[in-house]
Amino acid sequence: MIRHNQKRYSVNSCIRYGEINFKKIMKMFNFLPWQIAEAENFLSNKNRLGHAWIIHGSHGIGKLNFAFTVAACLLCENSKNNFPCMACSSCNWLSDDNHPDLKLISPESIKINHTKISKIVNSTIEPKKNKTLSREIRINQIRELELWFNTTTYREGWRIIILFPSESLNEISGNALLKILEEPPKNTLFLIIAAAIDKLLPTVVSRCQKFKLSIPDQEVASKWLNKQGVEKSKEWLAAAGGAPIAALQSSTENKNTCPLWIISLLNILARDVQPKIDDLFKICDKNLSVHQMIDTLQKVCIDIVLIFVGNENVRYFPILQKPIEQVVYNTDFSSIINMSHWLLTQKKIATYPINMKFFFYVTIKKFGNIFLNNKY
Repeated sequence: MIRHNQKRYSVNSCIRYGEINFKKIMKMFNFLPWQIAEAENFLSNKNRLGHAWIIHGSHGIGKLNFAFTVAACLLCENSKNNFPCMACSSCNWLSDDNHPDLKLISPESIKINHTKISKIVNSTIEPKKNKTLSREIRINQIRELELWFNTTTYREGWRIIILFPSESLNEISGNALLKILEEPPKNTLFLIIAAAIDKLLPTVVSRCQKFKLSIPDQEVASKWLNKQGVEKSKEWLAAAGGAPIAALQSSTENKNTCPLWIISLLNILARDVQPKIDDLFKICDKNLSVHQMIDTLQKVCIDIVLIFVGNENVRYFPILQKPIEQVVYNTDFSSIINMSHWLLTQKKIATYPINMKFFFYVTIKKFGNIFLNNKY
């Protein structure tokens, strides 16, 4: 039976060129509270795991933490209750960032931060400052594995590759991975992490077994957030779509569960008044990005649709319940859907260099026109 170990350690890590580069890797690997039953299920047949798994589920629920802890369990020589002993040679290598049988493949342009937030492993993706680094997993990163496969594993144990995020595979590197999956080396396990499994090559998906991590029960997640010192945990959890890791990260980066600019905008539109976009922009967080703005508006659109189709409560922003109920009467369903589709297209270019103030003006004007019948 897997038991949740309460002792936790912080980690600072950075991944470069697809290699694990932990400066101080955690001295104990742990499954998060809502992962324990799923981990027990996954590891119950660890002698018959197969060669490749796609670990998938919503963003911010701890997929990377799950994969690393599974890897530690499988590599440990004296695993007890499906937890690593942290005393054998294999576990010592993990602690020293020097395990010969574990690799992580990741784009050069991102880094993975295991922050010190509440002493819990909390992985986030951030762009590196060097803009010349690739945003994709390149074919040479996959081909380099072939040389690694020619070496023997430690004591004939597992050889594990964690691939994150799998959506960063391009068509060429994806096909290179496919060739390996078609004829996998002995005792080799791929843990491929995906938030959107439909973005992977269908041929790659067909060569893998799939394991979905679920969004945790609200009470379990809320209780966990409370232990991390997060106030208004249920509001943060709602804003993150039920994903506790994302909620924890958001609570450390933002002052409010719902951005002030969107609260002000919805209350203005609920009164059927033209918003002053310059005033709204002034109350935005100075670090507001195009991606964050689009994400917020997408959530608002979903909340509007939920009320439109007869749901009693919104999903993401309870604080906007009343103004959303009011603006629903000022628009039609097709307009909201069209706005949602437009936001989706804009999200594809969110990483491009865009003037934030100009994008904010254009987007708010387009959004406002839905409810003000093109009054401005």
